[in-house]
Amino acid sequence: DLTRAALEVAAESNQILWNHGGASDDLLERGPDHLISVLAPCSTYFWDLPRLMGNHGLSSLTLISSSRGTFAPQVARGLTRAAESRDFTLRHLTYDPSRHDPLERLDRSRDIGAEGLAVVSSYREEIELIRSLNNRPFTPRLIASVAAGIDPFGDQLGAMAEGIVGTCQWHPGSNLK
Repeated sequence: DLTRAALEVAAESNQILWNHGGASDDLLERGPDHLISVLAPCSTYFWDLPRLMGNHGLSSLTLISSSRGTFAPQVARGLTRAAESRDFTLRHLTYDPSRHDPLERLDRSRDIGAEGLAVVSSYREEIELIRSLNNRPFTPRLIASVAAGIDPFGDQLGAMAEGIVGTCQWHPGSNLK
């Protein structure tokens, strides 16, 4: 990964790297003295989601996340910690995009009766999963997506994007209302 390589060079030459690309927690862990990161650590992205759901009378969430790479597992780890700290029911279903159909995981989330659904994967895969909700009998009362925080999200999903909770990637610990 380019950011990790640049961070190694910055550390070796005692320079500061301004990072506005990667949000993986391990970047901050590797080079805290040589890194200024614009984005919050990705494990904090959905830290406040269980509280938000509780404010709306919801107490259970299914998280569907990709097992590929480091980003989705780190976001999932942060959400899992947040759910545990609030005594919130979280079911985490992972999939490998090269071997599994994420829609199968979506159908499983319906079967376990969660009130909310959070998706963490690549931007394209999140868009596909959310679009597929129209063709499924399962309709969660709340949907959260990392992709919802990215500009083209609303343009690509149109009316389907209304009400989907995104994450603020620039303010760790931001309160979702």
